[in-house]
Amino acid sequence: MSTPIYSFEIEVLSPTIIAVKEGYKGFIYKTSKDYIPGSTIRGAILTALLSSGAQDIVKAEEKDPSISVTSGIPYGRKSKRLLVDVMVSHALCYRVKGEKCSKEEEEYECRVRSLILDDLINNVRKLGSVMLAYEELVKIWELKWMEKYFTTRNPLDNPAERKPYVGKPVVKVSDGEWCKVEVRTSMRIHVGIEKKRRSSEPGMLYGYEYIEPGVRFTGFISGEGVKSIVKNVGDELELRIGKGTSRGYGLALLRLKELTVDDLRERLGRILNVDENILVFEALTPIVPEPIGICLSNLTLPEGWLKRHVGTLGNAKLRLALMDKLILCRGLVGYRGFSMRTNTPKLYVEGYDRGSLLVYRVRERNGSSSKLMELLAYTMVFGLDKLATQGFNHVIPLTRDPIR
Repeated sequence: MSTPIYSFEIEVLSPTIIAVKEGYKGFIYKTSKDYIPGSTIRGAILTALLSSGAQDIVKAEEKDPSISVTSGIPYGRKSKRLLVDVMVSHALCYRVKGEKCSKEEEEYECRVRSLILDDLINNVRKLGSVMLAYEELVKIWELKWMEKYFTTRNPLDNPAERKPYVGKPVVKVSDGEWCKVEVRTSMRIHVGIEKKRRSSEPGMLYGYEYIEPGVRFTGFISGEGVKSIVKNVGDELELRIGKGTSRGYGLALLRLKELTVDDLRERLGRILNVDENILVFEALTPIVPEPIGICLSNLTLPEGWLKRHVGTLGNAKLRLALMDKLILCRGLVGYRGFSMRTNTPKLYVEGYDRGSLLVYRVRERNGSSSKLMELLAYTMVFGLDKLATQGFNHVIPLTRDPIR
């Protein structure tokens, strides 16, 4: 493989606003706390490159985008590795209201559990249907919860206290224990100033919810453009992210660390057995289907975009068929944005949100286990198609549940 791959860390240095909701007449801007969209990170990097004089990289990216970037996943203040200590909760995850994390630290809010993906896969093999396997799994767990509640009468064992927790950042705090990340936010109220009168303008009171300094985000970034960035400006870059950057908001520091194939294999080997005939993809970033995105019913790896970056990998190949044409998710979610470069709205797309699960049957498998592991690892960093350059269509291949 010649295309370099990196992990990134973004440390928030000043109050940061990743606006996701706007209140009544723009009075309140609500910030995203669970992730920084990949497109936002990519845009901030290109803007910083323009400021640093690296226009050639920006022009090359404008002509033929090559930088694939995942969402930034928050993990608190201590250093963590994505897939090892940091994950995105999937469609089988839940939390129990009132159940606290064993580590009493302010950045860990509550414990997150799973219905166990391994059991779902076993049920799929037995029943031959994803929907029947899921319904069977839910029935078994509901029965366990009811039996335990009738025995203990502990309010925490009440099945009604279990709430879905999907597509959110979770951190491993000890063996077998994953907890919700509490991203600290605050509010600021501003008053618009009328330039002629040099006083407050009527009706121009507005507020921002912002992420407090010190929070860190991690993810993957790859492509020839990243290699050029490191060569020209080094492995650290000061960014301006989100809204209000001209008023001191959004200052952040990007750190890049090059990854090896062995490192990717080691991370993925904990949760994946490439010899299984059932393979699950978890959406690390939103998955955009046809007609704008990728055909999900049948996948051939590597092909197109992925093959451009990873080559043939010793003729390693997988052909996959989506079982039941069914995706375990919360439905399609719309994504929109605004381009600061063109000063126009971005194309509105719909996709399956982070944490969605796609269950595939392996129809054809060629290549050694190590090459197949490498191939599947690249779906996380390069994505499945070119929409990966806009922060979409990155997946985590699974056969074992990382969250217990």
